[in-house]
Amino acid sequence: AKRQGKSGSTFGYKAHVGVDEGSGLIRAVLTTPANINDTTPADGLIRGDEAVVWADAAYDTHARRARLKAEGKKPRIARR
Repeated sequence: AKRQGKSGSTFGYKAHVGVDEGSGLIRAVLTTPANINDTTPADGLIRGDEAVVWADAAYDTHARRARLKAEGKKPRIARR
């Protein structure tokens, strides 16, 4: 990644974490290079037994919302 006003590049990773709403326990962790879009690993964080899926707008896609609704889950994903 290149930062505005800074010379050189910065290399890094992102940690995508799936957390249980009730207990706060971590259920899934995926690590990606920083240049990978957040929507790419999002489906890997969903375990299948959730009734509601909460997510940041970075994880929002129309296809993901439709799939979650078809599976009977409530998509509570912030819109872009």
